[in-house]
Amino acid sequence: MTKRKRQQQEDSETEDGATGLEPEGRPPKLLRKVLSHISISGPAYPRSAYDGYVPSMDQSEEAVALADLQATFHEKHRFAEIRPEYIYFTLNDFSIYLPSCPRHAYELATLDRLQNRRGFSSLLFDGILSVGNEKRYVQGVRFSTLTIEGYGDLDNVDLDGRIDIQSAHDKAKNVWYKLGNPSQEYKRF
Repeated sequence: MTKRKRQQQEDSETEDGATGLEPEGRPPKLLRKVLSHISISGPAYPRSAYDGYVPSMDQSEEAVALADLQATFHEKHRFAEIRPEYIYFTLNDFSIYLPSCPRHAYELATLDRLQNRRGFSSLLFDGILSVGNEKRYVQGVRFSTLTIEGYGDLDNVDLDGRIDIQSAHDKAKNVWYKLGNPSQEYKRF
């Protein structure tokens, strides 16, 4: 390479080290900046709020789902010497959202909006309840009770699998819904 061509190449280099010299017939490469402080937001509402949404499985009323899952739970623990004090069903592919209200009705919401001074007395969820291989999809289930297993345990601050919620149907039957994996649109919460 001659001294003159080398100088032209050095003069045409960009900040990222690209030469700016593209083969004939190709457009020049575009440089893009990545803004780390800006994130892409997702939908504001659960999937069930959109026209045309079809759940991955048939929808069940909470009372029916609860009865079916309890039957499976009791069958599973039929021969256990000591039965668990509480019944836990896993809630997967869930979205939690606000109830009907004057502002922000049915918007996705974080759990900290429940039972606080400026929050709501109850929230709603959609998701798949399961015990063993038995699964039921429920939608619009109202809940007002939340517990965090091991709250105050400073040695274990990981909340995965430690948050449980309870609906009005569940209280009399000592049933809790353990939060598993959130839906795609709820993961950011």
